[in-house]
Amino acid sequence: MRVSDLARKADTTAETVRHYTDLGLLTPERNPDNGYRHYGARDLQRLRFALKARSLGFTLGDIGLLVDASENGEAPCAQTRQLIETRLAQVEARIEELHLLKERMRSAMAACSSALLRSCMASKMSFFRTLICCPATLRSWAGIAPSCLSCCVTSPFLPR
Repeated sequence: MRVSDLARKADTTAETVRHYTDLGLLTPERNPDNGYRHYGARDLQRLRFALKARSLGFTLGDIGLLVDASENGEAPCAQTRQLIETRLAQVEARIEELHLLKERMRSAMAACSSALLRSCMASKMSFFRTLICCPATLRSWAGIAPSCLSCCVTSPFLPR
């Protein structure tokens, strides 16, 4: 199979196939007549494995270690489990970070709804400008003027 054939069979792009080849995850033979890479069934199997492993959060380095272990006749089950446990802990930590970010954003929205309205009214901005500056009114951050955003970011109501 050529690059495009392998990519199509694995439901990925030719760029991905070339990248994995460059990293050594795929080992095609070279056609001596034209220099084209020729991929076999083993490459298709490795590519499908690599794509599934990537979807589980494994790095390409992790995948390379597992492929090498398997190629050397080892059963990398314990190594795979350890990698999954490590990735799972990282995902859980990231979810917690995102949860905290969500709460900070909600606090900022609540603080801004009153602080921005007071700020915009005090500076005698037009009613339309007030609506643009107040994200609680529009439920969107799009179009917020920097001066309005600064009162939100520096609000004493936000956790530090």
